[in-house]
Amino acid sequence: MTTTHKAVRAALIAALQGPIGALPGSMEFVVDDPRLIDVDEEAGIRRKVALITGRRPEGQALLGGVQTIYDCDHQFVLVVDAVGYEDAARYEAVEAVIETAQTVLEADWTLGGIAAHARITDTNPETDKPEGQLPEMIAACAISVLYSSLRPTG
Repeated sequence: MTTTHKAVRAALIAALQGPIGALPGSMEFVVDDPRLIDVDEEAGIRRKVALITGRRPEGQALLGGVQTIYDCDHQFVLVVDAVGYEDAARYEAVEAVIETAQTVLEADWTLGGIAAHARITDTNPETDKPEGQLPEMIAACAISVLYSSLRPTG
């Protein structure tokens, strides 16, 4: 079955948005909005999750039949940004989002049948504690989605 990047992106958003939004605590889920959280010192832990459309390199052409089909491996980035006072709570907030995303993709790695495989391929957490500011933890998770398309870049 062939599909498009637009359909894959919509399926990935639909798969992740509900379960991540259902996590306890304040949560903002945005798409293609890489801005970080506005800090409010009285808010406690605040989290923002952004799904960013990443690289769309040309797929591998497979010749067959009348039309060329391309196997595409496109990258998305799930950015989790948590601001708060206690290190353990901030870490747990970020880990909960990452674990939820991994569970969602393990349960339906075809994104409803339109992808050959979707998975988290890399996680890069960073903690920043600048003097005089609230501590912050940001984790960027690479999500790889493999699918077939009639278009070179999906």
